[in-house]
Amino acid sequence: MFLKKGLEGLVLKDINSTYEPGKRHWLKVKKDYLNDGAMADTADLVVLGGWFGTGQKGGIVSIFLMGCYDTSTKKWMTVTKVHGGFDDATLEDLQDKIVPIMKKIKGDYDSVPSWLKCNRGVVPDFIVNDPKVMPVWEITGAEFSKSDIHTANGISIRFPALQSKGRIKIGKRQLILRN
Repeated sequence: MFLKKGLEGLVLKDINSTYEPGKRHWLKVKKDYLNDGAMADTADLVVLGGWFGTGQKGGIVSIFLMGCYDTSTKKWMTVTKVHGGFDDATLEDLQDKIVPIMKKIKGDYDSVPSWLKCNRGVVPDFIVNDPKVMPVWEITGAEFSKSDIHTANGISIRFPALQSKGRIKIGKRQLILRN
């Protein structure tokens, strides 16, 4: 019922109870919690770039710019930044396999190649040399969302994460944007 009304969630509680910080006697239900916290569908997107992480992930590329190909403009478009769903072994493997086929551009907008339509707010530290040889990852999230920062007609994914606990699809077809 709350989903049909466009509400974010529902709180179930005793009518006479009051809020107490740190206590867990209310039940919260959000659409993120349904379907194991995943969208009803996923998006198969291509790795287009990456950023160095922070904290425990500092010094390694652990945030990835994901996108799709737009047949009308013949350019790759950005959809989302993914930094969730990776275990440590997968991230270590990506440093050896993906980072070497990227070029370091340090967030410099003027270094973004002509094949990529990318807004200034999402210019990565590294950009791929050739998106056609990059892996396709199955991305899930809370929901598809509208974002002015991404270039795939404003389509993005809220709380994106790599699906399947780190399994990466190689050779699978990616999402193609068609007007």
